[in-house]
Amino acid sequence: MFKLKFDIILMLPIFCLTLFGCNDSRDTVQPNDRLPAHLVGVWASEDAVMEGSALFEGVAVYLGADGVGAIVGGPPAIGCQIIAKFESSNDTILYEMTENGKTVEKGKLLYDPDHRTLTLIQDTCVVLTRRFDELDDNTLTDLGLEEEN
Repeated sequence: MFKLKFDIILMLPIFCLTLFGCNDSRDTVQPNDRLPAHLVGVWASEDAVMEGSALFEGVAVYLGADGVGAIVGGPPAIGCQIIAKFESSNDTILYEMTENGKTVEKGKLLYDPDHRTLTLIQDTCVVLTRRFDELDDNTLTDLGLEEEN
């Protein structure tokens, strides 16, 4: 469990696994698999309600340069920590949801370079646009994430 600065508690409930989960990733993601600069930042659904980089409604994906990030959906804002890597051969971000340092689910996001969007693969696909081009220290703290060097 990790807690946002503004007192919304993020947990990994079972529905998060079915809402965001995808089991067809076979590759293992390692911390510090660097993401290209054009993918780093905050990506959110069209219907997302945000205050700064904080999500209140909709879906958002937070991606750090080191591959550490989060997938958050709401309301209420509930999220899953992820570790991600980019496969440039097919414009795919493979991610693993982690809880207490253990992988609990795998999934992927598809990057569309022509439209500059990410598509979160789930029961229905969610198209995300980039809202911020970095994860600042405040956002990392709010999400309970620490960028690895």
